[in-house]
Amino acid sequence: MNSEDTEAQADEVTALASIYEERIFVADDDNNGGQFSVYLELPEEFFLKLEGPLIQQAKKTGLKLAEGDDGSALLRVSHLPPIVLNFQYPEDYPSKSAPSFTLSCKWLSVDKLSQLCSHLDRIWDENRGEVIIFQWTQFLTDESLGILGIQSPLSLDFRRVLRSNSVEASGSSRDERTDEASGNDSEDQNKRTPLSDSERDPNLSNLDPRAVQDIGSGNLLLLTLIEHNRAERQRVFDNSLYSCLVCFCEKLGSYCINFIGCNHVYCKDCVRGYFQVQIEEGNVKALNCPDTECDSPAMPSQVCELVGKELFATYDRLLLQRTLEGMDDIVYCPRLSCQCPVMRDKESTIAVCSACAYPFCVKCRMAYHGVSPCRLRKEEILKLRKEYEEGSVEARAKLEQHFGKRVFREVLEEFESQKWKEENSKECPKCHTNIEKIDGCNKMACSQCRTFFCWVCLKILSHSVPYQHYNDPKSRCFNQLFNVGGPAARAADDDGWLFV
Repeated sequence: MNSEDTEAQADEVTALASIYEERIFVADDDNNGGQFSVYLELPEEFFLKLEGPLIQQAKKTGLKLAEGDDGSALLRVSHLPPIVLNFQYPEDYPSKSAPSFTLSCKWLSVDKLSQLCSHLDRIWDENRGEVIIFQWTQFLTDESLGILGIQSPLSLDFRRVLRSNSVEASGSSRDERTDEASGNDSEDQNKRTPLSDSERDPNLSNLDPRAVQDIGSGNLLLLTLIEHNRAERQRVFDNSLYSCLVCFCEKLGSYCINFIGCNHVYCKDCVRGYFQVQIEEGNVKALNCPDTECDSPAMPSQVCELVGKELFATYDRLLLQRTLEGMDDIVYCPRLSCQCPVMRDKESTIAVCSACAYPFCVKCRMAYHGVSPCRLRKEEILKLRKEYEEGSVEARAKLEQHFGKRVFREVLEEFESQKWKEENSKECPKCHTNIEKIDGCNKMACSQCRTFFCWVCLKILSHSVPYQHYNDPKSRCFNQLFNVGGPAARAADDDGWLFV
């Protein structure tokens, strides 16, 4: 290594470090190379074209998508991950040899990166003997989009290319091509790195081993781009000056909050005070943009950052309570010591409290009783029925809201049904099925269990001699085979409960 090359390399690294910030250029510890991240400036209206599973993947992130052609979707982005140039100086750079390098990117395919590698080689050929890194980075920054024909909307491309041996940092690929051009075919054949079957495909024959699509899986590509775009937007916001729309003071974005739905910007101090007042007054659904003509909500992460964990816990609890109150599939555990909200199945009458594991009926709020009817006191039903029938529209709505509209009406309907059963039917003394007598004698046969019984006294009769009951002088139903009003009529067993 001659002293001129050593000095030129050191000067180039020093110059790059003084021009660019660390997120763009990082030199090796021995100043023998470094890494340069090229951030491309995208047009103002730049979209990613999403098709198939990528559409559902993007929707899960909550981002807004525009409709594209042929069932595709468009996602607007302002920033894409950089093209990364890793380079290392050979001993005879820049007098004779070019820096060895690799070119990697998460969203550019290997064939496109290979095109850029060829252009970097061409630039070196045109400027051999001069320091070249700055020219390479300027080319990548200014001309990559145009040379590769990249425009909006951009279709995401991912192809896994396997190599049997890892690419060692160098310009060896370029040196091999130079040897081949000189006619050293046999020697070049020995130097080449063995290729995998995928690289032996004729469609992949032009891929440069120095080109790497630096993404582990195609499934991660979209999420990686979305996260990078979010992080870069936040970085740009934090480093820009904004005028607060409340106090009109100019502050850096890192001291401000941006409402995503409307892009209105306020300083954190103003919004913090506004949010604290709203939470303390219980207006948890009013944490929106302070602009009177805007209702863009603040993100939960923004609320937590501004008001602190303690007040945010209060906000979270009140917000959950308000939300549950507006849901028709939520009931509260009837245990006074619990009262936790419980999600109910609209097709079922059982609900199980997740806090205390108590199973209860969603209609009567008592312990779950399966297919058995709910127990409600008759006098309470009569009182509610009277209030409902004689009440105003507002009073009816209040009752329906308190008991649940569907449940309340079902209870009233069941009450009417039970009342009709009591007046027009009797229960089988064996299986308790309700039986209605239309005509005929008082010897009845239950349609459910086929038991014979007396309609007058409800005594179970013998299958062999069912009419003996009406011929026995000692029986209370003597000669009452066709009489329904005899002294042995059914006695009411009213214990104060109505089963509905």
